[in-house]
Amino acid sequence: MKLLHRGQAYQVSKKVLDDQGWQVSCESGGRRVNAEQVRGQQTATGEVISYGRTGPSIWVARNPDGSLTIKCR
Repeated sequence: MKLLHRGQAYQVSKKVLDDQGWQVSCESGGRRVNAEQVRGQQTATGEVISYGRTGPSIWVARNPDGSLTIKCR
């Protein structure tokens, strides 16, 4: 599992997506949200989970090379 704090990002390669999937936690102000994708599962883009209006959230963007960029906001 990759732990991110608000403002950090993590890039997941296409190979990792195809072979393993990913698991990320986003932490801010003592609050944490988690998201994951298992191998073969399709990941939504945009905001995938949030801890209310003021808490942390995880955003996913698909890159042209097939990788994902996961951001903690």
